[in-house]
Amino acid sequence: MLRWSTSKAVKNVVDVGKVHQQAAKLGLLEDIKVGTHLLSLYWKCGCSDSVCRLFNDLPNHNTVTYTILITSFSSSGRYSMALEAFARMLNDGSLPNCVTLSSVFKSCAGLRALKHGKILHGWILRSGIESDTIMINSMVDLYAKCGELYSANKVFDSMSDRDHTSWNIMIEAHLQSGEIQRSLDFFQRLPSRDVVSWNTVINGLIRSGCLKIALQFLYQMAEKGARLIFSVSFQFYQMSMKDIHFNMVDDNDQNNRHNSGQPSMSTSTILETGESHCQQQWH
Repeated sequence: MLRWSTSKAVKNVVDVGKVHQQAAKLGLLEDIKVGTHLLSLYWKCGCSDSVCRLFNDLPNHNTVTYTILITSFSSSGRYSMALEAFARMLNDGSLPNCVTLSSVFKSCAGLRALKHGKILHGWILRSGIESDTIMINSMVDLYAKCGELYSANKVFDSMSDRDHTSWNIMIEAHLQSGEIQRSLDFFQRLPSRDVVSWNTVINGLIRSGCLKIALQFLYQMAEKGARLIFSVSFQFYQMSMKDIHFNMVDDNDQNNRHNSGQPSMSTSTILETGESHCQQQWH
């Protein structure tokens, strides 16, 4: 009955609290499966404090309960507490899994704790723990955020299975370090491009001051029908209001495009397209 209640009827932290109280009265918290399920429900409600309190009340812990605790801290930006929970996990003799390690790397990245991340990376290699794409992405992201592009590239190159996140991390990392051409090389090598890939490179180019190149990519993006996120369109809208001239499509260029049969698109048209997409996406 408790299992049915938590799966079907629980929708917020108040509901979880009621189920928690019921389980405690019935003495069901001794069952680690019940405790784990409640931890998961608190985590899904975004209540890391309740996750922590329940975790401390449970008589026994395992890899799953520790992983929920660490992930809850990491996803709520409480990175130091996530690392403390991870240390406690190891001291208790519970082995982490890929989900645990991904959250730990995320916490190291949030704290820019490069030394801790390197130690963890070495420990994983020595332990022979099986990794997955999500965990390795979090490792690459740690190195990227800490400015260790050599290590980020090395781990990225060793990946046998890359997803869009893998590529987007590398694109953004090189843009932030000022290696514009290297970033564009990663973008060109992408097997397929999703909307995040386009927005990552365009936003990065804008931040780097490469406005003409950014507008070229925005034009290509519009041609391919990819949707814009709000920040990209808004940044171009701001620049347009400040009368920044991109020299992207001048009269001669438009004439050349017309003569070659290639469609032309003015800056204002692209901006209007971006604004339209944003209105559809945000309203």
